[in-house]
Amino acid sequence: MKKKEDICVYCAEPQKTTKDHVPPKSFFPRPKPSNLITVPACADCNSSAGKDEEFFLATFMFSEAGESIAGKKLWDEKLHRMYDKNKGLKRKIAQNLKYSDCVTHSGIYLGRKRTIKQEPKRFENVVSKIVKGLYFFEYDEIIPKTIGVMSSYIQSQEEADEVLKYELNFGTRR
Repeated sequence: MKKKEDICVYCAEPQKTTKDHVPPKSFFPRPKPSNLITVPACADCNSSAGKDEEFFLATFMFSEAGESIAGKKLWDEKLHRMYDKNKGLKRKIAQNLKYSDCVTHSGIYLGRKRTIKQEPKRFENVVSKIVKGLYFFEYDEIIPKTIGVMSSYIQSQEEADEVLKYELNFGTRR
């Protein structure tokens, strides 16, 4: 019988595994925490979301997270070099940046703010991988293939209200 360390937490296939950091270690500035979580992952799954993780981190830094102490450290340590090395990523980010009028759901005008168009599928890939890894770490079991991991990027009050209705109707598993 295969040990749990020989089964990939993402594809649930029994095969030689590597250790994957969850969340990705690239999301942490130096000095990195000494207790980063790792889970068993096959080489294909371990590397499958690399470009999406890079895009996720790069666009996430344009939110308030980029203004945090950790966000500023990440920019200094790696993001500016990442943009210099990866011209395609830099071009993609530049194409997705714009200024937009920002208004709260109650109609208060917040002014023109820099916004970035998200790519939901890329975010979903990263979030799904993190959720599956953390689930394995917490419960010591793989999420069955029959159970999907769903994520959504909430962009409006109406979408937030839909999420709340979903939670009220279905509850959360504990």
